[in-house]
Formats: sequence, C-alpha cells, structure tokens
Amino acid sequence: PSAAAAAAAGASPTSPLAPVKFLVPAMRISYEIDSLADFTSNGSMSSLGLPPPSSFPLLLDSSRTSISTLRRAFDTYTGALQFGESYTLNIESGKRKEMIRNDALPSVKQTITADLDLRDLYRNDILTCVQDLRAELDYEQRSDVVDEKELRVLVERLRNSMTNWLLPISEEDRKVAYDIVKAARSDMTS
Repeated sequence: PSAAAAAAAGASPTSPLAPVKFLVPAMRISYEIDSLADFTSNGSMSSLGLPPPSSFPLLLDSSRTSISTLRRAFDTYTGALQFGESYTLNIESGKRKEMIRNDALPSVKQTITADLDLRDLYRNDILTCVQDLRAELDYEQRSDVVDEKELRVLVERLRNSMTNWLLPISEEDRKVAYDIVKAARSDMTS
C-alpha cells in the first residue's frame, strides 16, 4: 500500500513508508535520468552533439548541483521512512522453518539496518554513475570526441541504479511523485 493509504487505514506496515512529498526530490533526479536516457538513445547526439548541462542541471551541471546535493535528495526520503514493529521474511518455507528452529531470525533492528544499508548502497551507486557521466562528458568536451555508445552505457547504468533505489517504494507512491515532478516541469516550460 502507499504511505497515504496505510496511514489512512491506521495500518502498521511491514514495509517502511514515508510521505510522498519526501520522495519528490529523488524523483526529480529520476525524471531527469529518464529525459537524459531519451536524449542519448533517440539519436539526438548525432544532430545536437553532447547533452547540454543546462537541460539536465541535476545530473550534468556540477557548477549548479553538487554530489552532496544529490545525496541529500535521496536522504530526504530515507530519513523520513517509518518502520513498523514487524517485517515480512521473504524466503522459502524450509529455510524460514530452519531459521525459526535455530532462533536465527533477524531482529527488527537488524532488518531496518539492512534495509537502510541497501538503500544507501543504491544511492551511492547512483552518485558514482553521475560522477562517471560528468567525467566522461568533460573528457569528450575537451577532446572534441563524442562516444555515443559510451554515453548510452553510462546513462543506462545510471537508470538501472535509479530503478534499484526506487524498487522498494510502492508503485503508487512512485507514480504520484513522478506526476508531481512532471507537472512542475510542464509548468516551467509553459
């Protein structure tokens, strides 16, 4: 369920939830990644050259957006997560029974720590991808060489990392946040 639906129902979720407003900063990055992926995959580089940093300020304009600013966008959401008093163990039945018999089930605290660590791992992968992409673009601008294939590979890696970070978040919350960002972008270009 979405964070809003769970809160309205008074449910104690087994998945961590946060209000959608805290997801919007990270979703701005996701929106820009999608736009950059469209730019690099549809042949625009052949006619327009390298992606202009001004069109992708969060990802490509290091003078306007630092890596720590991007990190803060992800941490805004993870910092707002509310964890319940229980969790769902998603493993096969035999393994679960063995863990119960051996008193080897992780505590709620261990589960929360693992969840946050995984989210940080994905966030760090996104930030590394952004740094790699910025470095590649800087190199290509200085050398007057456009390696479209390399740029597409880097952008696809970035997109996959973002998908992994978003995966634990309900589809409904992702859609609401994405629509908020999309509407704001439309207002900016109108």
